[in-house]
Amino acid sequence: MPQTRSQAKRARLVVIAGWLMLGAALVVAGTVALADDPPNDDSATAVEADIEPGSTTVEPEPTTTTTKEPTTTTAPPRTDQIFVVPGGDPSSDGRSAERPIPSPQQAVDLAQPGDTILIGAGTYPPLVIDSKSDLTVLAWGAEPVAFTSGTYDADSAIRVSNSSDIAISGLTAFHSLWGVTIEASDGVVLENSTVYDIGQEAVAARLNSTNVTIRSNSISDTGNREGIHEPSGFAFSSFGEGIYLGTGGVLADGVLDETSGVEILGNTISFTSAEAIDVKPSVHDVVVRGNTVHDIATANSGAIVVGIGTRLYPDPNVVIEGNVISAVTTTSPWSDANGIRISAPAIVRHNVIWDTDHSGIFVDADLMSANGGQVVVERNVIVDSRYEPLRVLSPIDGIPVTLLDNTLGDEAAVLFEAQPGATPIEKAAALLESLESVD
Repeated sequence: MPQTRSQAKRARLVVIAGWLMLGAALVVAGTVALADDPPNDDSATAVEADIEPGSTTVEPEPTTTTTKEPTTTTAPPRTDQIFVVPGGDPSSDGRSAERPIPSPQQAVDLAQPGDTILIGAGTYPPLVIDSKSDLTVLAWGAEPVAFTSGTYDADSAIRVSNSSDIAISGLTAFHSLWGVTIEASDGVVLENSTVYDIGQEAVAARLNSTNVTIRSNSISDTGNREGIHEPSGFAFSSFGEGIYLGTGGVLADGVLDETSGVEILGNTISFTSAEAIDVKPSVHDVVVRGNTVHDIATANSGAIVVGIGTRLYPDPNVVIEGNVISAVTTTSPWSDANGIRISAPAIVRHNVIWDTDHSGIFVDADLMSANGGQVVVERNVIVDSRYEPLRVLSPIDGIPVTLLDNTLGDEAAVLFEAQPGATPIEKAAALLESLESVD
């Protein structure tokens, strides 16, 4: 029986009402229709209408949802790392942790700019990094990664030469003539490493090296080479500096060693047979900051020494600040065992020095060139020195020497003992913090 116009209208209203209520249900349900589960058949409520028998209703078509499988991306393996472990595969390129190579030297020889070499625990022969750039060498794991020549008479345990942008971290250098030497290189960082049991100097930066950072290292037990240095007549043990900058003599053709831009930061240096830190003439733009220096039995001039010699760089811009220095003793008749000895223009400030065989700070201005720079000694604390706590030799034609707000003698001892801490080093650290907090 054909529908009347009113029946058809009612049928259309049923359809519209059904779709509206379905849409409302989807809005309330939020993401129901987009979830991984198919829509619930009960999600839309049927609408009852006054429809006469024989009429027809149009049901809405069911809603279907297509669910996309999640996309996963696997990062490609890194190709800028070289792995080394004892017993590795020498035929490998080392660029996978599953196929390391056995030799750090092989890794350096294979390395390209931007590479990182990760070296597993073990003891290796000397490492030479020559004519390389943008290279990082790291210890791989918690156990020591050590390098040695096996003798006090030859070779550096680690040597960097003619290179740029080299970072070395977490390594150990021991039982060698020298520990770590940096020669004719730029942008070298040595940090978090241990250097000990060395024939002569533990760490040296020389031959016009520039922008060198020596940071947070442990350096100890130097000067173990026996015998006499024939040209000078000095015992080899007198060459046992902890950190040595520059060259004592003149380079080829009369050229000076102007090593520059060196930062010596936060190292612990102890039990050296010569200076803990020796800054040679012509070296310039040096910062020595935040180091702990103790138990220095020196055959030379003190724990930290600047510019002893005659070939000085005009106004070398050396800053020595925030260091803790203690227990400096002499081992020879010509040694004066100062805490700090200054023989070139420098700023010396905020250092805590106690227990020295000679002066806490000795300014030897009669060795200085008068063609630039000045010496400023300010806000240092010197306790328990056998000679004058602060001694200045300044000739009439020497460079200006300014002394400002230093605490010496009995006053320094009272101030020192009032600091918290069980050990002298802890007391000195607390005192140093109080000095720096004033500025």
